[in-house]
Amino acid sequence: MSKTVNFELLLENAIVLPMVKIDRESYLRSSLKKYYPTKIVNKAIEYNPAFAGISVDDIDRIAKESINQETAKVSGLSFLSGVPDGLAMLGTMPADLVQYFGHILRILQN
Repeated sequence: MSKTVNFELLLENAIVLPMVKIDRESYLRSSLKKYYPTKIVNKAIEYNPAFAGISVDDIDRIAKESINQETAKVSGLSFLSGVPDGLAMLGTMPADLVQYFGHILRILQN
């Protein structure tokens, strides 16, 4: 029994997941407040991190941390959804793929 995956439908379903859209202000505030004072964080939110004086190296480091966190989340969720064995696993695969692509869309926004 072979099942094919409609990538367009998969992507459409992933896009509408509530966890996909990242609130820019919340993301920047939570990511930058660990490293910079409120004044710089506010400037980064109002304009952009480079305008606020945050170096490219720091932006890269913070982005990699975010990507690693999202990767860990999607890996954990994928593992948990794949725990059922045999035929039960077939039912979890489409949902697993949707949530996987949802996390990829989150990572792309970081």
